Amino acid sequence: MYEDFDEKKGKKNMKKKESVEDVVVVEEENNKEKKTVMGLKADWVSILVKFCIFLLVAFLLIFVITKLRNLGNQNSFSNNLEKMRGAAYLYYKVDERRPILDGDSIRMTLGDMIDSGLVTELKEKDTVCSKDYSYVDLIRKEKNLYDMYVYLTCGGEAKEGTYDVTYRDENTGEDSDVLYELKRTVSTNDKYSCPDGYVKDGKRCLGPENVVTIKANPIYKVSPRKEVAAIYKSPGYNYEYVDAIVSSSSNSYRCPNGYQLTGTQCVKKEEALVRTSNTYDCPKGSTLNGTLCVFTTSASYNNQVAYCSTGSLINGNECYIKKSYSVKCSTGSYDSSVRSCYKTYSASKTLSDWLFDSKVTYSSKTTPKNSEKVRFEYDFEKENGSIVYKKYIKKYVSTCDGGDELFGNTCRHYDSSYVQKYCTGDYHLNSSGTECYRTTAAKYKNTVGTYSCPEGYTKKGSGTSSYCYKYEKGTKKTKQEAYCLSGYELTSSNECVKTVEATKLEQNITYSCPKGYESRGSGVNTTCYKKTTTEGYYYCSNSSMSLEGNVCVIPQKTTFSGYYCPKGYSLSGSTCFRSTGRDAILATENENGTSTTETIWSKDKDLDGWTWTGKTKESDN
Repeated sequence: MYEDFDEKKGKKNMKKKESVEDVVVVEEENNKEKKTVMGLKADWVSILVKFCIFLLVAFLLIFVITKLRNLGNQNSFSNNLEKMRGAAYLYYKVDERRPILDGDSIRMTLGDMIDSGLVTELKEKDTVCSKDYSYVDLIRKEKNLYDMYVYLTCGGEAKEGTYDVTYRDENTGEDSDVLYELKRTVSTNDKYSCPDGYVKDGKRCLGPENVVTIKANPIYKVSPRKEVAAIYKSPGYNYEYVDAIVSSSSNSYRCPNGYQLTGTQCVKKEEALVRTSNTYDCPKGSTLNGTLCVFTTSASYNNQVAYCSTGSLINGNECYIKKSYSVKCSTGSYDSSVRSCYKTYSASKTLSDWLFDSKVTYSSKTTPKNSEKVRFEYDFEKENGSIVYKKYIKKYVSTCDGGDELFGNTCRHYDSSYVQKYCTGDYHLNSSGTECYRTTAAKYKNTVGTYSCPEGYTKKGSGTSSYCYKYEKGTKKTKQEAYCLSGYELTSSNECVKTVEATKLEQNITYSCPKGYESRGSGVNTTCYKKTTTEGYYYCSNSSMSLEGNVCVIPQKTTFSGYYCPKGYSLSGSTCFRSTGRDAILATENENGTSTTETIWSKDKDLDGWTWTGKTKESDN
């Protein structure tokens, strides 16, 4: 018997040593001395059998280890997926963080979750999971009911899961769910383990990181000044009119002031006056009372009252149930943050104004040269004679048309005409487009018999003398009528004309124009005019721009756009942090590996790999 140590299983096995040699003893006597001769004879069949047994044992050992490792990887992937789902579920418990309208969705990447402190960095097979391509989508189906879709990708492998999620209404306490406590046992062949709060690293246990934080530096986005050429309005022409100069001679006629001579009559024209009058019309079944229409009807006697458990009562026997409308785009893309639709186009590249870059120092013998994009401005002279200059630069920046928003190198043009409103389920959009609605039959309950009126009516009187009435504004009709003062006649062209006989004079009347004016027509129809010129001018077609000479300008605008951190720090909100190391201790060595029991609360009683403990509780979500 001898001992054979198996490193894979950590055990010592006692095996019976089998013969690999035949020993032949030949004794010979020579000069009365006994000698022993050992002879060796190989047993090839025994060696071949042992080699086959060794290969079989090695194959079985490799197969078992691979299966256990794959099982551990699958459990690890499921655990990471569950971490993302659980963290997102708790984060969206706040009402303001969830989608508002049915069909709307919100996405949160794994990077967002790590930056917000919801989860720590996730790994699969020592490969860090993608922060940008792993995400959680929350899609609203209807009030309190959502679909949560979780997608995790690590090192070229991916796993996904979709879960039904219910969030209880905090005001009514509706949608309370039962949760089941589930458990499972997780085993590992790892010989080393660490205390709670430490992470295993080979034979070491690493404690939590020590973190130093500082305030992040703000970043501001500058929308540069934009200039475009103003539009030039060319010079124009106007005509200036004056009355003709009247000269008289013998055998002529004269008219009173304000009259014009036409033959032997004097004619005076005035613009017609306008008289406005208002009348009111009422619908059939009502009577006019001043500007109001009065409706009356008999009060109805009943011992039942209509009511609605949901919605509001209309028409006496219907329930009107409303909810918010959904939005989709007839063209372009949808922006859920502002519930609007937009189209994109490439931003224009324009050269910015001079921007301060830095301060540079040159010797007194060196003068920096300016260029189209670089300019130096004297600042001060140092004690050693060197000179400090302020350096300004121009650079190309992306700009959009007036009113459009810039996203990187792309502009977004929002337009309400792209938006289409619609309703889900059996709801319909109302005529004003402000909400979705549906109607159901009202319910009734018995009550003491009363006289009641239809909706919108007021009851007057009592008992059998009761009647109902309501007021509505009459339809106003405005009528305008042209009229003239006494002595004038109204023409078809709405002019007031007064005619009197002219006074005959022993002289003739002639008409002429002042110097610089030209004449048109003759006699009383003589018109005096001259042509005048209006100067040209510049103007802006875009109302958001202001005119400066012959240029239209949108001033430079500076807005806050985010934060940045010094080298070696990472950004979280408005705080920069970096790790200064972590404590390390030796891990505990376990002879046969470790196993732990995990428990979770779930809405599903049956989950793969889990068993129900028999415990339940009400969901507090």
